[in-house]
Amino acid sequence: MEIINLDSNAEVVLINHIPGILTLINANTTIRYCRYNESGEIEYIFISSRYRRKGYAKKMLFILEDHLRCELSFQAPISPLGMQLKNYYDSRLK
Repeated sequence: MEIINLDSNAEVVLINHIPGILTLINANTTIRYCRYNESGEIEYIFISSRYRRKGYAKKMLFILEDHLRCELSFQAPISPLGMQLKNYYDSRLK
């Protein structure tokens, strides 16, 4: 596990990464969970409602991009919030 600080409150966040699954956790809960495949397809992303809109999803994409060394893509179906994340990611690539 790797320890990172992702927000201004200096909350300790642990990164647990096993092939195909990336999880961010703190002392109390799973903040974020992502399933992916080795070709860079995001199969599923879950963000705990308390931690939405704080940059955790974007950070997870950067971690996966760095690990896989490829451009990511998103599998359907995509929720409305997932579509916002996809649009952000796609616009960053342009």
